[in-house]
Parts: sequence; structure tokens; C-alpha cells
Amino acid sequence: MYLSSGIRVSALWLAVVTGAACTDAQATDDGLGPDDDGAGDAGDDDAAPGDDDSGEPGDDDAADDDSGDPGPDPGEQPPFDLVFKIHIEPVSMNDQPPEEYREDAYVNYLDQVDSVREIAESHGAKLEIHANGETFEYVVDRGDEDRVRAWVEDGHHLGMHCHSVDWTAPHRWWTVDVDHMDADQARDLWEGHMQFLEAALPDYDWSAATPWDADRDYADDLMAEFGFEMMGGGPNNPADELLGHEVWNPWRYATGSTLGEDPGAYAVLIPHRGQMGEAAPHGPAMTYRDNTVGHVKVMALQAYLERLAAERHRDPPKRWVFGILQHDNAGGLDGTQHHDEIEEALDFMDLLFAAPAPGAPAAGRYATYPEVLAGFEAWEEANPGASSFHYEDGDPYPYHLYGLALDLKATEAERVDHVAAVAHPGADGTFVHRLGIGEREEGSGDGGYPGGGPSGPGGGPGTPNGPGGGPGGPGGGRHAAAASGDQPVWLLWREDGATLAYDLGDELEALGLPAGGQVRVVDGETGEEWTAPASQVPAGPVPVLAYPAG
Repeated sequence: MYLSSGIRVSALWLAVVTGAACTDAQATDDGLGPDDDGAGDAGDDDAAPGDDDSGEPGDDDAADDDSGDPGPDPGEQPPFDLVFKIHIEPVSMNDQPPEEYREDAYVNYLDQVDSVREIAESHGAKLEIHANGETFEYVVDRGDEDRVRAWVEDGHHLGMHCHSVDWTAPHRWWTVDVDHMDADQARDLWEGHMQFLEAALPDYDWSAATPWDADRDYADDLMAEFGFEMMGGGPNNPADELLGHEVWNPWRYATGSTLGEDPGAYAVLIPHRGQMGEAAPHGPAMTYRDNTVGHVKVMALQAYLERLAAERHRDPPKRWVFGILQHDNAGGLDGTQHHDEIEEALDFMDLLFAAPAPGAPAAGRYATYPEVLAGFEAWEEANPGASSFHYEDGDPYPYHLYGLALDLKATEAERVDHVAAVAHPGADGTFVHRLGIGEREEGSGDGGYPGGGPSGPGGGPGTPNGPGGGPGGPGGGRHAAAASGDQPVWLLWREDGATLAYDLGDELEALGLPAGGQVRVVDGETGEEWTAPASQVPAGPVPVLAYPAG
């Protein structure tokens, strides 16, 4: 409804400002189903899923025996599989460096894997390590098989990762022309890498791969030929441009499509973020992806809240995944660049996805690719014919939190970063996180959705964006005022089914803003906006964003 001034006021908001009690029963009037608050209140029918050995972040039981539980009932969603991946890169990607440089690189890059391994293990995580043949040629020649075998014995998982670098002779790897590469040429290139991975660990089940050409038409056929059941991230890159964030689910990717699904595909795509700490175009389509730790934390919040939204809407269960990535050569031969950001990201994931209390279910658990695959295949068996994820350019937005996707998309021109966990939760049970939106210093770019972006959920609010004119685009959009400096925005929600008025006055005052002023509230699902007193921001099951008004 609207006041005579034209300011939108929701029925939910009227209940808050008039002092009306918002009971669990009153939270059912939005038509989403019986007791659809998703809060898991004692005695209701939408309690959160999980068990007390779910491998929550910070625990060391990521491989426990419930990893294949698909979640039996609508309204109950399995926990996130949290993947920590590292790519062992070739040193001959663009030219043929001197032998002595390549030897030094090999030694230092393996040391880098071990240093990242220590970080992962301190958080109860196991690494997903994908390596190339050039590095493993040195493993074989130098007799370092026991070193990489120790990674496997300690619970980490290995896969193949190759760029367009082909073996031509002992320790001679050359970048090849890929513009017209066909399946036969790709097969030869993959075999060049696999000969050394298999020589180093001949009894190992090499069933995962992150090939450079995973989005090519022939890729799934080659994955089947090589026995690679699990495909690493790469084809998911366009999601940042098209959805405003990562894909939150593993799926059988239709090779050659945008983000399409092929239920008959051999391999399961397990998406993850790009190099931690970097924001740059990446992949064949050169999609701009912000992987700075501040924005990775924003995406982790979006992922976490999307799963809660699926429970609140009583969606059929599906598998959830969120992954981060490091490269062994990040920072050159030293290889220690971005370690602080990795620690910060893992600390935040531990906070966000951990069990809220002893014995309570966790929202996420660290997992390797085989654990993700086991859960996915169990879900497929329990839900024949169900779709895990599918999106083609121009389709309706495939998740619930369309409002968050609109407002929190990072672009070449604009940053959207996590600043602080103000209350997680506070004494009254409200979760509050402060974010910051500002101009990206290193340059500007088109913040729109070229070729058309997502429409609103089910064709509702938010019509398809025109080329180059999406939310937050140059010269306009929701965050145009942020160009003069970081604009604060608060993300608020509750998980107990209630909707209460939250006072942001102290937060505003701490930033030199009027404590008694107004805020612009954005509904995290629909993207609808209204103005409210800063002392009475409605925090409830549907997350909202609150901006200082004016």
C-alpha cells in the first residue's frame, strides 16, 4: 500500500510501527505455505535440517557419513558444501622460461600448496588440489611422489587442471593456438598432462578435472572418456555478469551453453569463486569477477540467506555449494600473496555457516569434490527429474533474493564490500551486517547486463534489463550516490520467524549521520523500496537492506 505522499508502506511495516505483535501465525499471510517463516521454531514444521556431526566449519569431520543425505522434506535444505580449492599452475603458459627458473618455480609452488594446506587444516577444511602435467613431470623426475601422496593420505583430493599448454618433449611445454581446437587436439593436450599425473600416482582415482576448455561443445564427451565425473569451476564465470553473483548449486552443465543444464551430462560442475583477493576479467568470456575478500564475504552472506529463503518458501531440497580458490603462483615465486585474505574469508565462513549452538545443525560444512558429488548423486536418486540449476541469458532470475542480487552486484566501476558484522545475532536475535558501496579505484566499466539481464522472479518486479543498462550501471542505478565515497548499507534479517523494529541510530551516529533520520529500506526478495525511521527498520525472515536516506 502507499501513503498519500506516494511513499510505499508495506503491511508488514504497518504492523511494526503501530506496535502490533507479529506472531508466528501472522507470518503466514504472504501465501507461501503453512508456517512459512523458515525459522525452525520449536514445534513447527519447518525446523532447520542437519545433524550434529555435519562437519561444520572449524570441525574436522567434513567427511562424515551423512554427506549424501538429500534432505527428506520440502522446507528442509541440506547444508552448504564449502569447497577450498587450489590450482597448481604451469610455468610455461605464455613462453618458455629458463630451466633454472622453472626448477625454482616448481619447488616454491609445492611449498605454496603446503602453506595453504596448513591454513585449510587449521579451519577443519581439506583442499581440492587440481594440478597440471608440467608440475607433475618434475614430481616424477625428482622423486617427489611421496610428497603429493601425503596430501591424499591426509584427506585432500587431487584432480587435473590444464591450460592450453601442451607437452612437446621432456620439460618442454608450449602454449598452443586454441581458436580452432577440436576434440582430437584437445584430447592430445589432456593426455599430455594426464601421463605425468598418472605416473606420479598410478593407483589414484583421477576423477575430477578443471580443463581450460570446459565450456566447449566437446568437453563433456572428453570428461566421460577420461572418467572425470567432477568438473571444476570455469563455465560458471558468466554468472557474475548475468545473475550478479555466483551459482549456489552444483549441476550437470550443458557444455556450450551459457549456464544451462543437461541432465544427461556425464560430469557435475562444482562452481567456485576465482583467485582470492583479485578483481578482474577472467575466463574465455572475460567476465568481470570481484574476488576481493570484502566481496567474497558479501556473496557468502547472499548464499547463506538464499538457502534460508528456500526453506522459507518450502522449496524441494537441493544441494548447495560455495567455494573459494587460491593459485600456487599467486605472488610469483614467493607464492604467499592473499594468505591474509584467505584467513579472513575462512574466519567469516566459520562464523556464518557454523552451528548456532552445540548439537544444532550447521548451515555448511567443508567438503572435497567427492563429498559434493556423493551428496549430489544421492539428491538425484531421491529426486528423479528435478532440476538442480538452469539459466540462460534472459531467463527469469533463478533464485529468491532478487532484491539482494540487484543491489549487491559488484562491477568494474563499483565495489560492494563487507565492512563489519554488527550483530550476529544481537541480544534481540537480529542479524545485522554493515556493507560499503563505493567507486572502484582501478578503473570503470559497464555495470549493466549486456545482452539482457535477469527478470524478476516469475516475471514479477524487475523487468529484463536492456543491454548495458542494468542495476548499478554507469551514470545511474541504485548506487549512483556512492561515487563520492563509500556509501554504508546495512543488511538485516531474523531467523526466529518474528519481525521486529531495529534501531540503526547508533550505527548512523557512529558514521556522523543523523541518528534520528530516515533510511531507505529495500526488500531483499522483490527489490521494492520504502522509507522508514532509522529507529524502526523492520527486521524479519525476509532480509532487507537499509540505506541512509537522502
